[in-house]
Amino acid sequence: MLELQNLSKKYRDNDVIVNISTVFNTGITAILGANGVGKSTLLNMIATSLDLDSGQILYNKKNIQKEIAEYRNRLGFVPQSPPYYPFYTGHQFLEYICLLKQIPNQLIKSEISRVLGIVRMTEHAKKKIKNYSGGMKQRISIAQALLGDPEILILDEPTVGLDPKERMIFIEYIKEASVTKTILFSTHVVSDIEEISNNILLLKGSSILYKGTVSEIIDEHKKKFPDTKTLSDIFLHIYD
Repeated sequence: MLELQNLSKKYRDNDVIVNISTVFNTGITAILGANGVGKSTLLNMIATSLDLDSGQILYNKKNIQKEIAEYRNRLGFVPQSPPYYPFYTGHQFLEYICLLKQIPNQLIKSEISRVLGIVRMTEHAKKKIKNYSGGMKQRISIAQALLGDPEILILDEPTVGLDPKERMIFIEYIKEASVTKTILFSTHVVSDIEEISNNILLLKGSSILYKGTVSEIIDEHKKKFPDTKTLSDIFLHIYD
């Protein structure tokens, strides 16, 4: 169980995240909201890529700051703008991430082979990242997040740059993985959310507006807007 307790973050004098508290269990939760509402900031805080101004994060009831190395080893993260080493090959990049994740040397070869297969990048693994297309870079970023079979996956716009076939393969993978993993992802593709999410966290004004299943959120929104039928309708009402 992943628990956020009163998380807040400011940039200069602007409140980006304000006292967010919630719990994420096994399954897929979509983080939804307009541009600039704090989705990436929230995910970066949970991934420990960004310091908290206040609040705390608990994993299995333990404060992650007290066991941060162990927490990070249980975590896979696809940031919105992934860092790359352009003169590394895809395989070299994954080897480097294996070392950061402290994956045992005897398992590195098989683990890299496994994740390359998931993202269909095996035949491109020996090419330099600087020569990858945008979609290939996104796939290698997804691959690095899967190394070590993490318990938590944090995915910020993971389907950006993927062609329709790659997108469907990825969606099917995380649907299967969500049986045993806690998966958080942000996306602007509403069809992705409706297809795979167990729950949705909808942000507005730096805080949580709604949390629940698609049907629960639609039913709640209908109390104010009776014509609401889809998530797209909610977007039009609250972000117009």
